[in-house]
Amino acid sequence: MGDVMSSEKKFWTWLLVISFSFIILLITFLLFIIFPFHIEQMKTRSRETVSHLQFVLPKLNSADRQQYLERMSKVAQDLSYLLLMDRQGNALAHSNPERVGMNFDEAGLRKCLATGETIEQIYIRDADKPSSPYHGEKTIDILSPYYSSAGRIEGAVNVGLSLAAIERAKMHYISVSAAGTILWLIFISVFAASHIRTMRQKLATDNALIESEAKYRFLVENSSDITYKLDIEGIITFIGPQIRRYGFEPEEVQGQSVEIFIYQADVEQVKEILRKSIKSEISTVALFRITDKMNKIFWLETSGSVIKGEDGRLMGFSGTLRDVTQRLQAEKELSDTKALLMTAIDQFPAGILVADAPDCRIRHCNSELLSLRGNTTDELLNIPFPLHSERWQFYNTDGTPADPARLPLTRAILQGEKVSNAELTIMRSGKEKRILLTNAAPVRNSEGMIIAGIAMFTDITDVKRMEEQLRQSQKMEVMGQLISGIAHDFNNMLGGILGSAEILALKLRGNPDLKSYIDMIQKGAISAAELTKNLLAYARKGKISSTAIDIHESLREAIALLGRTIDKRIEIRLVLKATDALITGDPALLVNAFLNLGLNARDAMPTGGILTFATTNINIDESYCQSHPNMNPGLFIEVNVSDTGTGMTTDICEKIFEPFFTTKEFGRGTGLGLAAVQGTVQEHGGSINVYSEPGKGSTFRILFPAERNTGAASAAIEEDLVRGTGCILLIDDEILIRNIVHSQLTELGYDVLLAENGEQGIEIFRREQEKISLVMIDLIMPKISGQETMKRLLAIDPGVKILLQSGFNYSEGMDELIKTGAAFIQKPFPISTLGRIIGQIIKGL
Repeated sequence: MGDVMSSEKKFWTWLLVISFSFIILLITFLLFIIFPFHIEQMKTRSRETVSHLQFVLPKLNSADRQQYLERMSKVAQDLSYLLLMDRQGNALAHSNPERVGMNFDEAGLRKCLATGETIEQIYIRDADKPSSPYHGEKTIDILSPYYSSAGRIEGAVNVGLSLAAIERAKMHYISVSAAGTILWLIFISVFAASHIRTMRQKLATDNALIESEAKYRFLVENSSDITYKLDIEGIITFIGPQIRRYGFEPEEVQGQSVEIFIYQADVEQVKEILRKSIKSEISTVALFRITDKMNKIFWLETSGSVIKGEDGRLMGFSGTLRDVTQRLQAEKELSDTKALLMTAIDQFPAGILVADAPDCRIRHCNSELLSLRGNTTDELLNIPFPLHSERWQFYNTDGTPADPARLPLTRAILQGEKVSNAELTIMRSGKEKRILLTNAAPVRNSEGMIIAGIAMFTDITDVKRMEEQLRQSQKMEVMGQLISGIAHDFNNMLGGILGSAEILALKLRGNPDLKSYIDMIQKGAISAAELTKNLLAYARKGKISSTAIDIHESLREAIALLGRTIDKRIEIRLVLKATDALITGDPALLVNAFLNLGLNARDAMPTGGILTFATTNINIDESYCQSHPNMNPGLFIEVNVSDTGTGMTTDICEKIFEPFFTTKEFGRGTGLGLAAVQGTVQEHGGSINVYSEPGKGSTFRILFPAERNTGAASAAIEEDLVRGTGCILLIDDEILIRNIVHSQLTELGYDVLLAENGEQGIEIFRREQEKISLVMIDLIMPKISGQETMKRLLAIDPGVKILLQSGFNYSEGMDELIKTGAAFIQKPFPISTLGRIIGQIIKGL
């Protein structure tokens, strides 16, 4: 700075010495050289101020912008005003704070915003406001657009250079010239003062620019994004220190082509983006990959625009880089998860309805529910809950229109209820009444807030009709055949549901929020499987699981459940005297049987009483077994379930185990409870009898064969997946089962070949038998049955390993098939069971 001032002093000293000799030349110099130069300097400073404000102001908040303009106005005295406007011409900041918020929309501004060019024009201030102190003031307006971080034009910076100041300078120089030699010294002093003032203004502007650059440097170095600049050849001229995250130093990258870290496959794409951006001079947003020094791939998002010089010539390209790797990965995982869930919902054999909280607007329904609704021109989605019943034609079971506020889905969202097994009716196509079993639950986020609700509608119309028909039937065999068929269909559907849920659970181990929904689906499917098992127990068509269990534990579990449900006035007593309490059977069916007996006893004691469960060991001889063909002589466990209730007559005792017989009022009992108990007992090789008199209570005497060969209950099945390798041929006519089992086998590590019927499976086996390790066959298929398919495969290769599967339980008719070496698995089966059984067959695990 000292050198500059000294140089200026010498200049003016020499100017004074030689000025007397060149007075005429000096006058000419003043009027035609110095004066135009002075004016151009004022314009240049104004342009520099515009460029400076264009770069700095958008990065400041509103308060800092206003203060900054006021300070600039004080040091830039040649300028009439400084102004920052938005796209509508509203003043966001003004060197005169009283004019902030005024609108300055005019043709020059619109042209500037439309073309993105800097506009210079003559402007008459407040021409339509005679009372304004600035009325009629002429200025040279310089307008230039400013851009957002995304490269969009957000408004304009405006600097007004006063023409009055220019005119005053002109008159000043004319006066000085006219004064001639006499006033020359005065002119020199004035000009010197003017020049000094100009230098001071430039110094202030330079200092402000240095301060602005310091702030910009701070922002660049402390931002998570990477700032960069390229020349028009794609050479990096500047890059932020954040590039170190990828193993590069800024110094080694600067001066290199952008190809230095761009993923090879994306190089041409990036070059093309740069070429188009530079050619079209528009802002660019793009995605591409880079590799760090360890060759790890990252996704970056760039946002930038071209750089122009003061002469409008293209200088290069500048912008920012943002690492979006984790965002893209999360978006992909979310998209995949959503696709899986939506596929599961759309393929689900029951109707599904999903609504948002808190307004209960329906967001999604699956094709099954649309099929239940039938043809309609009504809008069914995005409707408020008061219209749910009207649009979806929901009615109560008594035929009255359902109250929208009491619909299961509405209750789940607004009240947070989990509604189970609520019955509704729906009018299909406005004329066919269908009965729906409805389950609904709220969907909560990680904070426990309800964000949606989901309802499942199962069409039970046909089931209801079958129940009505079965009420008239007295033949257990007919009921058994019917229920077995239903169980097969249920097990097939449940296999798809449970398998889908397990695959989703495995893929969503890192997402506990979504996994909770999968757990609910699994629990529902398992509960449905237990229901199927109970149905088979009613008909005595199922085969119990061969598990050594302590019957005392089953009694304790049943009593624990009863203690939470029955009247507290009923005292429950447990008397365990049996020393050999182990039997072979199904613990779930036994607990269910004891629960049924306990609930019947509860109904017989409406005012309270005593309910007793007692056990003892007895030996059964041949004479007793002759009247009970399913029993063999030996040691038995006797279970007595007694109550002090109302008792029963002899006629009722004779009919008590008949299916559909009930003494309860209509709607409170199905008449299947004790029939199921009898079926369970007989499936366990035992017998049941009842002893009762009116007013003296009832006692149910149950005998189970004791198990002496096992010292403890069998261990729980290991839940860890047993994986393996090899090729498995899956033959099943159900596409849902094929898809789900295919996913399970793939998860377990096996290659899978699929066939939709026996003929196709045999043909595939002929071609690929060398690499096939195991064949899975569904027993119930059209065209060629599973048994016939198995026989033909054994004819081709007697050593082929076969695993039979069915929605029906294992039955004695399958014994001949099993003797050939085949194994059997009951649908639905979890992936852990499937893996264990296949491991036993293929590897002998």
